[in-house]
Amino acid sequence: MVDSKPQLNVDSYSPSLLVAKLHTYFRDFLDYYEIEKGRVLSSMETVEDERKLEQLREKLQQLGEQAAYMGTLSDSLSAANRLLHAKGVVVDLELDDEIYKIHHSTEP
Repeated sequence: MVDSKPQLNVDSYSPSLLVAKLHTYFRDFLDYYEIEKGRVLSSMETVEDERKLEQLREKLQQLGEQAAYMGTLSDSLSAANRLLHAKGVVVDLELDDEIYKIHHSTEP
């Protein structure tokens, strides 16, 4: 899990590696928002001021929406990632073997 905002650093990547990186990026953002939700929930336990509590509820709702978006993006890219790495798809789309191999280097 990632508890700091994820960064996306993609430079000269193949399409399949870019999709894999994007999948990881959005999955990490989902984790980030889930951790933030946990922090907000924890801080709500000690707050007695109703105005502050309402602000935290709004923040929790916002984080929930952001997590839902990131979850949807992550799921979609997971499907694209699996599809781009299916041997049959690589053959059918006539993807260059070198592009396919780049993803399987030491770079995740």
